[in-house]
Amino acid sequence: MPTCRLAALPLRLLAALAMLVAGLAGAAAADDGPDAVAKAFYAGYSKRLDGDYEGLDAYRRAALTPDLAKKIAAIDAAAEKAGDAGLDFDYVINGQDSQALTKIAAKTVSQTGDAAKVKVSFVMFGPTTITLTMKKLGGRWKIDDFDYGADQETLRETLAILAKEYQ
Repeated sequence: MPTCRLAALPLRLLAALAMLVAGLAGAAAADDGPDAVAKAFYAGYSKRLDGDYEGLDAYRRAALTPDLAKKIAAIDAAAEKAGDAGLDFDYVINGQDSQALTKIAAKTVSQTGDAAKVKVSFVMFGPTTITLTMKKLGGRWKIDDFDYGADQETLRETLAILAKEYQ
């Protein structure tokens, strides 16, 4: 009687194979355009806002360029040292209160080589639009800035203002 060879494999090996397959599936997504990457990021973020806060900060920072992540970390450290709030809003959604996002859409509005502007829209307490500056680094699209509209500073501008305040 034939036996299933998979049943003989240790659970650790099966888990490693499952992670490999999942990683390969994620690698295919790395070739997606900046709008698809932005939409997938916001969809994943929305899941975490809907009660799955575990790893929210790590998820957010993994989507950023190293330079932007470094600037945010510097402001966080300076704010903590000063006993201050630093960035007192969620820069991904441009808000303080949150709930799951609906009607998430993303459209590349300009792209030149490894740089793109992507307009992301979603509904959370009302319609919101944020334009992302994205850069392709190491074959993956990363967020390099968040533009909240003409009447507000971009995230990078906000970070520069805070950096001067904490000097």
